[in-house]
Amino acid sequence: MDTATRQIEVERQGNTWVLTPHGDLREFEYLEFGEEPEELLHLLAEDGSIRNVVIDLDHTDCLGPTAVGLFAKLGQKVRSRNGRLALCNSDGHHTNALVASGFSKIARVFPSRNAAVEAVN
Repeated sequence: MDTATRQIEVERQGNTWVLTPHGDLREFEYLEFGEEPEELLHLLAEDGSIRNVVIDLDHTDCLGPTAVGLFAKLGQKVRSRNGRLALCNSDGHHTNALVASGFSKIARVFPSRNAAVEAVN
């Protein structure tokens, strides 16, 4: 089932979710996402058939620590199902920040959505 929320687009491809946030994920802007991040975690917990998550950063300019924390929670959940987390369409700034924070141990970063979806499936 494909769904679209106000700020985060959710697309299902088999047992994989592709999440596309629309907007900056800095701390102040992240607050505009409201309850959507927690709702996503709840939906993921309820739907045991989702094994992998790809986060497409194509429509995001900045990442803050709270957004990275959400990504880590998503990663923990899918890893508990022997699944994978991947990010894609990250600019150099995003990638450098994720590597510096150690996030690259949790998820791989791919240049395109197709490459990320292929890698997790």
